[in-house]
Amino acid sequence: MKLGIDISKKGILDKLNAFVESFQQLQLGEYENGTITYDEEKEDEINALLEKCFLAD
Repeated sequence: MKLGIDISKKGILDKLNAFVESFQQLQLGEYENGTITYDEEKEDEINALLEKCFLAD
């Protein structure tokens, strides 16, 4: 799955950084050079984290 993010929106980079930091802390997969890789079994947890970081305002 690829996720496109419009970084021109105010605050989006802060949300993206929060997502990546949480992703790494929760050990949901690997993040390197702007690429995230993960096992399918973690997909529900990642989707919940995406919702928390990007949809909660």
